[in-house]
Amino acid sequence: MLAIGRGFRVKISSIEAVFQNNTTRAGAIQDASLRLDATSRWSVTADSVLRGLTVADPNAAAISCIEGNGHSVRYDSSAPANRWLNRKTYPLAKGGRLLPQ
Repeated sequence: MLAIGRGFRVKISSIEAVFQNNTTRAGAIQDASLRLDATSRWSVTADSVLRGLTVADPNAAAISCIEGNGHSVRYDSSAPANRWLNRKTYPLAKGGRLLPQ
């Protein structure tokens, strides 16, 4: 399911959402991948599950572009795209956590 409008909802395993060029989106992602450049933000509106998380500069500070809003974002710790996360849990801006699944 992919809904577009005020927020977004993605639940398609073969899709990768790409946020670039100062994109800011609010929504939830279920079983899809996300690619964020250094100028873009994701505001999480519900607990989410990422297959892959790709950022411009893979380090813990890069996670600051994700606003958790008190929600949990789980990532596939066995996916090659997520190796840089080192199977760790990270706090998200505005509350919430990024954690391994």
